[in-house]
Amino acid sequence: MVHVQKFSTLRITIISALFLTILISKLNLNSFCIILLALCWLYERNFREKISTLYASKIFWFFLAFFAVQVYGFFLGENSSRAWKGLESKAGLIVLPILFLSGSFPSAKERKIIMTIYSILMTLFLLFMLAIAGYKFLMERDPGIFFYHELLLPVHQNAIYISGFTYISFCFILFEGKNLWPSQQFIRWRSAWLMLLFCFLLLLSSKLIISITFVTLIIAFYRIAAEKKRSPLILTVSLIIFSLTFISSIILTPPINKRFKEIIQTDYKKITQEKFDPNTYFSGLEFRLLLWRFGFDIAEHENTLLFGVGPSNSQPLLQKKYLEMNMYSGEKGTDNVGYLSFNYHNQYLQTLVDSGLVGLAVLLLLCASMVKMAFSSGTVVLKCISLLIIIMFLTESMLERQYGIILTLVPYLIYYPSSKYKTSKYAYTTSIPQTP
Repeated sequence: MVHVQKFSTLRITIISALFLTILISKLNLNSFCIILLALCWLYERNFREKISTLYASKIFWFFLAFFAVQVYGFFLGENSSRAWKGLESKAGLIVLPILFLSGSFPSAKERKIIMTIYSILMTLFLLFMLAIAGYKFLMERDPGIFFYHELLLPVHQNAIYISGFTYISFCFILFEGKNLWPSQQFIRWRSAWLMLLFCFLLLLSSKLIISITFVTLIIAFYRIAAEKKRSPLILTVSLIIFSLTFISSIILTPPINKRFKEIIQTDYKKITQEKFDPNTYFSGLEFRLLLWRFGFDIAEHENTLLFGVGPSNSQPLLQKKYLEMNMYSGEKGTDNVGYLSFNYHNQYLQTLVDSGLVGLAVLLLLCASMVKMAFSSGTVVLKCISLLIIIMFLTESMLERQYGIILTLVPYLIYYPSSKYKTSKYAYTTSIPQTP
C-alpha cells in the first residue's frame, strides 16, 4: 500500500509540474514531464488491458483519426524536415490521450489533489504577475500594465490562453471547492479565492472568457438557488442585481470596456478591401473575420478544399497572403515580423485549410464526442471544460502550439476517467465515484 501511495504521489507531482512548466513558459521541461508520465504508464505494465481499454474507447478513435489526418497532411509538402518537426509539436495530440485514457491515473482522489494544486499554482502565478505589474506601475504610472497581454509580458505568455487556464481553476473552486475542506473557515476563504480568480479573469481581459464566466456564474447561481429552494421573485431580483454588478464592472473599467466596444465598432467594410496600408489597425474581430476570408481564398486558390494544403504549407501560404495585402510585416533586421507570425486564430478554420473538409469533419466529430461524454458524466466542471474548448476553438488555433494542446487535453482527460472503473494495482482506489 505504501508503494502504491508513493507511486501515486509521483504521478501527482509530474502532472502538477506539467501545469507549472506551461505557466512559466518552459516548454522543454513541459515535454520532459510528458516523458516522465509516459514512463509511469510503462511502469504500470498491464499492456493487454491498456490496449483493450483504448480499443473500447470511442473518443480515443477520434483522437487517433485526427492525429492520422495531421500525419497525412504533414507529408503533403516537399520539406520533410519541417514535416517531422511539425509532427513532433503535435505528438501530444495522441500521446496524452493514450496515457490518460488507458492508464490508471488519475483516480478520484488523485484528481482532487491535482486540481487543488493546479488552482493554487494558478493563483500564485497570477499574484506574482500582479506584483510585477504593481512594481512597474510605480515606475511608469501606466494602468494598462495591469491588463491583457501587458500583465503577462514578463513571462511572454498569451493572456487568452492563461484566461482559459484560470477559468478552469475558477470552475473547480466554484463547483467542487466546497468539498475540499469541510471547515466553516475555509468556506469564507473559498469565497475570497473565487473573487480573486474572478478579478484576474477581468484583468486578463479576454472578451470570450469573460462572457463564458458570466454564463457559468448564472448557472451556478441557479444551482444554488434550486438547492436552497429560493422563491422565483427572490431569484429574479438577485439575478438582475448580479447581472448589473457584472456589467458595471466591465463598463467602469476602461481597458476592459475598450475591448468590448471594439466589437460594436467593427468596420465590416475593412474586411472586403483589396489592399491595406501597413499601418492599418484591426480589432480582434476584424482581424479574425479577415482570416476567414484569407482561409477560404487559400483553399479555393490551391484547389485543396477536400484534403487541405497540409499543416506544413498553410502558414507560408497565409504569410504570402499577408504580404500580398500589404499588411504590416515588421522591421527588417529585427525579430519583429508583424502579422507574419500570426496563424489563423481559429482551430476550425486552421483545420479546414490544413486538412480540408475531411480533417474538419474529424475535428467536429471529436468535439461532439467530448461534449457528449462530458454531459453524460454528470460532472459540472467537465461540462465547463468541454464547452470552453469548443468555444475557444472559434478564436484560437489551440492545437497549433503546446500551450493550447495542454489546455485542450490535460484538464479534460484528468476528469474523463471519472466515468470509469480502475483496477490497476497502482490506482489509489478501485472505483471512481461521480462528482455531484
